[in-house]
Amino acid sequence: MLHYLVNVIDTLFFTVILIAITLGIYAKSINSKALSISVSLGFFIALVIAVIRVYAPKSLTREYYDLSVSIPLIIFLIALTIIIAFRSRLERFNLLTGAMVLPTLLLTIAYSMPDIFIYPFEFANGLDNIYDREFGLRVFGYSLPILTLIVLCYCVYKISFNAPKEILTFSSVFIFILVIVSKSVTTFFILYGRKMIPDYDWLTDVAFFIEDRADIIFYIICAFTALIALALYLWDKLQTFEGANPAIIRKKIAASRKRRRFVFLTFFFLICAALFSKGGAWLNKENIELSPLISVSDKEGVISFSLEEFDDGHLRRYVYKTKSGTDVKFLIIKKKRGGYGVGLDACEICGVSGYYEDDDKVICSRCGVAINTATIGFRGGCNPIPFAYEITNSMLNIYVSTLEEEEGRFQ
Repeated sequence: MLHYLVNVIDTLFFTVILIAITLGIYAKSINSKALSISVSLGFFIALVIAVIRVYAPKSLTREYYDLSVSIPLIIFLIALTIIIAFRSRLERFNLLTGAMVLPTLLLTIAYSMPDIFIYPFEFANGLDNIYDREFGLRVFGYSLPILTLIVLCYCVYKISFNAPKEILTFSSVFIFILVIVSKSVTTFFILYGRKMIPDYDWLTDVAFFIEDRADIIFYIICAFTALIALALYLWDKLQTFEGANPAIIRKKIAASRKRRRFVFLTFFFLICAALFSKGGAWLNKENIELSPLISVSDKEGVISFSLEEFDDGHLRRYVYKTKSGTDVKFLIIKKKRGGYGVGLDACEICGVSGYYEDDDKVICSRCGVAINTATIGFRGGCNPIPFAYEITNSMLNIYVSTLEEEEGRFQ
């Protein structure tokens, strides 16, 4: 249950905030039919990708899909951020606004929703039947955060629609910038993991710095969203209501109370989302699963793994016996942000003590250092020692000659 409670929030939270604020700002200026088509198309694309991943997983490599969506999404997000920042000067250019808003919404939904559609196919995994108690808990852990985020999306839309323009613009620009940074780091790790960009030390240092502070970005976005709600509340409190007759005044007062209710609901569901994501992750720390060593052999000098084996994101440890009889241990994990972490089950500092997995971190068995999975595959510190590998035709290939060269570390 905790797995879905945490992952659904982490997958959809930025998407929900982006959609709600964007619609709150531009709902009046965008053609409703074009908006419906854009949102529906985004959901349809995500559903198609999810079905392909479930029933024909070899026909599509998820990282390439993510890249094909994330790169244009980042471009449109940057353009939309600029438009929001200067929207007071661009209000006449509704066509330009729509040209940025509609594809941004489409790409945002298409990027984040495939995993959400895939989760229900996993509910029965490892269970004898759907009447098992664990099945019900998984459904509950999946449904609760989705319902929470739907209500949160509507509440943030309502407060954005009514919030003072200056505060809304200020907060929205910062939220969009943080989301752009987060998406850019995700894209970087996919490109780096696929060896599609050169290794610049300063760039990887920046990416790791941001990745290690993903929780801070989450909380800052919550804070800016809460700032929009607070600004609306204070603005409402300072209003003086006038009208031609008492009925109009009562109507305005009722509308003010309704806006304030959405403010309180926004605060409540922001707290719920934070508790589900970060509190659930903390509780999940109690469920530590040690990865057993899996013996592997080569075929014509190559050890091959299907990329599907690592889709669950868990650490796998392998052992290969060299010609001289030495057990060379190595590990593979699919990184949360994309790409694959491949390295020896040893490091330059602690030797061959090995690693185990705990709460999306890889832990050194000797010194207890928690290693962010995004850093696996890079040298330095208490990190698994990286070695060369290849990815071709949805297979991860390791050459035996590479492992033979490392056997001295395990003797």
